[in-house]
Amino acid sequence: MRKLLIFILVFTFILVINRGNEGIILTCGIPLDISSFNPFDPKTYPPHLLTLIFEPLFDVTPGSYKLIPRLARYWRILNQGREWIFYLRKEIDSDDVIFSIDFWGKNDISYEKIDKHTIKLIFSKNMFSNIVSPLFIIPKNFLRGEEVRGTGPFFFKKYINSEIILEKNRENIYLNNIIIKTNYTLKDDLDIMKVPSEDFKDIENIKNYVIYNLGPNLETSNLIINQNPFSPIPKYKLAWFQNVNFRRAIAHAIDKNLIIEKVYNGYAHPQDGPLNIKSIYYTENIRKYPYNLEVSKKLLQDIGFNDRNNDGFLEDIRGNMLEINIYAIKDKEIKEIAEIIKSDLEKLKIKVNLIYKDSLSINLFQTFNWELAIVKHKWSLDPIQDSNIYLSKEAFHFWCPFQRSPINQWERQVDYLFNEFQNEKSFIKKKILLYEIQKIWAKYLPLIFIVSPYDIYIAKKNIKNFKPSLYYGPLWNSYEISK
Repeated sequence: MRKLLIFILVFTFILVINRGNEGIILTCGIPLDISSFNPFDPKTYPPHLLTLIFEPLFDVTPGSYKLIPRLARYWRILNQGREWIFYLRKEIDSDDVIFSIDFWGKNDISYEKIDKHTIKLIFSKNMFSNIVSPLFIIPKNFLRGEEVRGTGPFFFKKYINSEIILEKNRENIYLNNIIIKTNYTLKDDLDIMKVPSEDFKDIENIKNYVIYNLGPNLETSNLIINQNPFSPIPKYKLAWFQNVNFRRAIAHAIDKNLIIEKVYNGYAHPQDGPLNIKSIYYTENIRKYPYNLEVSKKLLQDIGFNDRNNDGFLEDIRGNMLEINIYAIKDKEIKEIAEIIKSDLEKLKIKVNLIYKDSLSINLFQTFNWELAIVKHKWSLDPIQDSNIYLSKEAFHFWCPFQRSPINQWERQVDYLFNEFQNEKSFIKKKILLYEIQKIWAKYLPLIFIVSPYDIYIAKKNIKNFKPSLYYGPLWNSYEISK
C-alpha cells in the first residue's frame, strides 16, 4: 500500500510538472542573416539556427580544442589523421552520414560504410586542418511535410513575418517553443535580445533585464588599401599604396578611441590584428599603431610628401596631389567611421573623397577599381576558416587577390606558414606559426584593423541558465534554458 501511494504521488507530480511546462515559449530578438533563408534548405540556415536543429558527429571546444562526442559515441583515428572510424548513436545511421556528406558537397571526404552504425570517413588531407568545422548531420528524411527535423533539441515548425518558430524535439526539454524575431527593437517585450550597436547608447537605461557583455565580437571594421598591380588606378597612386610607410602613416592617423566613443558609446575594442582576443591563437605581442599624427606626418615626409605649392594639400615628389578615394558601403556605422577617418586624414593635408555604394563586391573582386575601402568582416576564432584571406592565391585576399605567385616576399612567407599551420597537429606548434603570421601582418600592414563592437545580450530576470557564447551563439544550451 505504501509503495502504491508513493507511485501515485510521483506520477501526480510528473503530471503537474508536464502540465506546468505546457506551452512555455521563449521569445528572442536575434539579428540573424536571413536574406537567403529557405526553411526547407538547411544550407541557407544561419549558424546559430543550424545548431538548434542539427548536430555534428562531435563538437570542438574553442579554447582547448577538445573533441566532445555528439552523434558519434566514440571514434578511432588512423593513418595519421586521414581516416576516422565513427561509432554512431542510434538516432542516426551510416546512410544519414553519407547523405550529409553529399548534401554539404564535401568533395574532400570519401566514405566506407562498415555497418548500419559504423562508418569510416577518409579525408583528402589531415583531418586536423578541418577540425573546427564539424560536419552537421542532416538525416536523409529531414523533411517531414512543412517541418524540418534533425536530432537537435528543436525542429523547424514555421517561418512567418520574419519570425522563426521552433518546437521542442525532445521530451526532456523545458521549453516548448522558441520564437526568433529577426526584426525587433529594444522596446519589444521579448525574453532575450541582442542589443544592436546603434542602441548601445541606451544600455544604461535598460531595466528589468540582466545585461550580458561578451566583449569584442568577431566582426571588425577594416580599412583596406589597394595594392593590386593589375588595378586600373593611376600607377603613381599604386606606388603610394604599395609603400609600407604610407600604410603605416594612415594607420597612425586613425583615432580608434574616438571611433569607439562616438560610434559605439564606448562599447567596442580597438583591433590590431585579425584574431579576436579570445582566440587561442591571439597574441598581443605585435607591432601596433596608436593614434599619433606627428608620427604620421614624419612617415609621409620621409617618403617625399610635402605641400610644395602651398595649396593646403600634400604632393608627392612628382607633384601629384595626395588625394584618395575611400569607398564604403551604405551602412550607418561605416558612414560614421568613414567621416571620422576623413577628418583625421585631412589633418595631415590629405584630400579625401568618400564614395558610398550599396555593395563593394564588384570593385573589390572583379574590376579591382578602388583605392581605399572600409569594410566589415566577421573573422573566425580559428584562422583556418579565413584561409581565403590569408593565402595570396585566394579570392578574399582583399588588397591583392588571385595571385598566381606571391608578389611580395612577406606574402610568400605567410603562404608557407599558413599551409604549415593547416596541416600541423600540435596546437603548441600551430600557435607558434600563427604568432609569426600575426607579427608579419602587423609589420607589413596589408590591411588596417579598426575596432570590434561588443556582443551584448539582455535577458529578462526570470530567465534561468542563459549562457550566451561568442563562439556558439546565444542559444547553444537551449536544452537547459528555463523561465
